[in-house]
Amino acid sequence: MDILPLGVICFAISAVSWWLSYKNVFDRPQECVHDEGDTIRLRCSPHERYWKRGGKTFPKSSIAKIQKAGSLTVFNHSDNATDIWLHDRDVDAVFEQLCALLPDADVVEIQV
Repeated sequence: MDILPLGVICFAISAVSWWLSYKNVFDRPQECVHDEGDTIRLRCSPHERYWKRGGKTFPKSSIAKIQKAGSLTVFNHSDNATDIWLHDRDVDAVFEQLCALLPDADVVEIQV
């Protein structure tokens, strides 16, 4: 009899966790790229996007290349790379947003 409540609790936690990840509640890809005038802020991880804090700020003129190869990577002129962690279904939308904000950057798409 003691195992039934534990099973119900485990099932409920699993169902809620699956629903939250399926609905992108914590990831928020729309919070990934912010245009701040002459600079751009990249929130690379889900916790930065959820809390809307942190991220890396770059001058737009310093971005040399945007690469899409399963995930997104932004390179600056000194060849430093910044990876943006996204769910597969969100990569294309954020990639298009980056290309629109950074028209002078080289665009590289590698088919995976």
